[in-house]
Amino acid sequence: MNTPSLVVAASFLLASAAHAQEKTKLELKSSKGEKITRTSTRTSEGKMNVTYGGREPVEQDVLGKEAMTLNDEVLDSADGLPVKVRRAVKKWTVERRQPNAEDLVPEERELEGKTIVLTRKGDATDVEEAGNAPDLEIARHSLRGDSRLSNLPKDDVAVGTEWKLDVKALKADFEAGAAGSGRQVDCTSAKGTAKLEKIEEKDGVRIAVISVTAEYEGTLKEQEGITIKSMMKTQVRFAIAAGRVLSAKSEGTMEIKGEFEQGGMAITLDGKLKTTQEETNVWE
Repeated sequence: MNTPSLVVAASFLLASAAHAQEKTKLELKSSKGEKITRTSTRTSEGKMNVTYGGREPVEQDVLGKEAMTLNDEVLDSADGLPVKVRRAVKKWTVERRQPNAEDLVPEERELEGKTIVLTRKGDATDVEEAGNAPDLEIARHSLRGDSRLSNLPKDDVAVGTEWKLDVKALKADFEAGAAGSGRQVDCTSAKGTAKLEKIEEKDGVRIAVISVTAEYEGTLKEQEGITIKSMMKTQVRFAIAAGRVLSAKSEGTMEIKGEFEQGGMAITLDGKLKTTQEETNVWE
């Protein structure tokens, strides 16, 4: 390598090292009047062994898909988080594969096509204009904050900094996600960590790339003998100056095990699913 090339390489390495040591403030900055289009998809796929009344287990394919588009208008905010939002549920589709069937069967969502108003009050969310939508659908739309960005460090942080996530927020997110799939889950334990992996710049926007790992355990409320264990790894892209999540991609696993009684018959479940999620947020 000639001398000019060595100088360029050294300069690049020095710049990279300085960038890695740079400290950055990470904070949420939701404000009144902002409008956001949120799109998300979620897929769960795997195998479930089902045993009816002590017979030989039957293996079933499991496949579920969800797609959602929301138009949010922040009517009020506090401490960087929205506390009142007008939300138009433009799209909310859910499809599942039934046992011994090839095709996915769509499930209706009462809130699809409706505009609702969410108001955060402490840990709860009041939902107006939801009509006759089931409680499980409404629970999916609580203003609970984003557990992946909970407990953000108060001080400026450098690349490589890690912090623990808020357990209460993790539990609430897990339960709300299950509710959107039509399941009532009691999350009995949760833990997670986040790490600032790197800082990028795209079109003049400085973006923090944050990796998140979270683990959950819980039980199905309608079948208390069924336990759930889940692990998710997520990469979050966070616009630093705007204080907003631009996008997130997640991959994880879920184990479902246990026994419950239905119609006088003992049913045992033993399954493992792979889950993927993607979301993007666009501000006006």
